[in-house]
Amino acid sequence: MESLNGSRSRRAIVMGATSGLGREIALELLKRGFIVGVCGRRLELLQEVEAEWKSWLHSPAASGRVAAGAAGAAETAAVASGTAAVADGTAAETAAVASGRAAVAEEIAPQQVFIRQIDITASDAPERLLGLVEEMGGMDMYIHSSGIGYKNMALDGRIERETVITNALGFTQMVDAAFDWFKERGGGHIAFISSVAGTKGLGAAPSYSATKRYQWIYAQALAQLSSMERYNISFTDIRPGFVATGFLGSSKYPLLLEKHYVAQKIVKAILARKRSVIIDYKYKILCLFWRMIPNWLWERLTNIKS
Repeated sequence: MESLNGSRSRRAIVMGATSGLGREIALELLKRGFIVGVCGRRLELLQEVEAEWKSWLHSPAASGRVAAGAAGAAETAAVASGTAAVADGTAAETAAVASGRAAVAEEIAPQQVFIRQIDITASDAPERLLGLVEEMGGMDMYIHSSGIGYKNMALDGRIERETVITNALGFTQMVDAAFDWFKERGGGHIAFISSVAGTKGLGAAPSYSATKRYQWIYAQALAQLSSMERYNISFTDIRPGFVATGFLGSSKYPLLLEKHYVAQKIVKAILARKRSVIIDYKYKILCLFWRMIPNWLWERLTNIKS
């Protein structure tokens, strides 16, 4: 599938695109010209992502990007056919492109957004992911933004089990499915949203911090495997701090980050193929200090309840 300027659009799948960071990442990739597969458990929310994308295409913010792409394609065609219209008809062409922006948007949108309902804890989740990849005509990157986390100082067994099943087992089977697909096709890129919570064990959220650390180590193991076997699969481990999304509920957290800002940072890090990134600088400083605290002292701290 080609973009407006005739080049092949890159394909990305975002798991957990129903809300929060996953949704923002999907929209940011779409604005950058990616073909995006959006996945999650709630179909109606995935459909809202597509609707929001189409709405953006009609907005003034999108007009420059869409018009530029369409004008570029028209110019390329004109030059190839040897016409002189491009040389002296630029103003008229630009006006035509602007007036037809809505039609162009409607034509592009169905080609850029693909929807698949997937529960990462279900046994058929890898199969459903691969079905989406086939429908999209391939995959250049897999972005895993699906997870749960709760404060659980009471050690509610249900919460701990659900967190481990989602953040460890669900994560593993989906990343493995993407890894195997890339392995058979000469390489690819896997990115995932972990957390600064993996830096140290958090007594306020035991299973959450433990499973986020698991994700760090599992990805490191797969990155080494890729290097050993020359699979050419790269990884990006994204570790945000507290982000203002529904994930945090109504609780108040310090150093809260705005989700659109964080999503832009994440996409830039992924496109730069950074191995790992902490978002943002405030949390880089915080994690630095956390790492400097000896374990014996950390385990005696009583004021870390966020």
